[in-house]
Amino acid sequence: LAHCLDLLGQGDTSMVDCARAVRDMLAACAAARVLVGAGSKHAAAAAALCSAACKDCKAACEPHAGKHATCKACADACDVAVAKVAAL
Repeated sequence: LAHCLDLLGQGDTSMVDCARAVRDMLAACAAARVLVGAGSKHAAAAAALCSAACKDCKAACEPHAGKHATCKACADACDVAVAKVAAL
């Protein structure tokens, strides 16, 4: 998210969708971590939301992955997170 915000601050408006997707992904996955860790009855729904947010984040990062190593790393991390959620 910091990478996106830095580029936005430099006037690179192509990062708007990426910044929003990263923000959503971070919030969804943080909630899922807490709920899954607590064994909440809402854990499965939170995990599904995390997975969906990761897929959206990856889609937003991919257009920038060839230009920014941070975007590629984020997209790759989203793939890992989706796989982990699927394994729950």
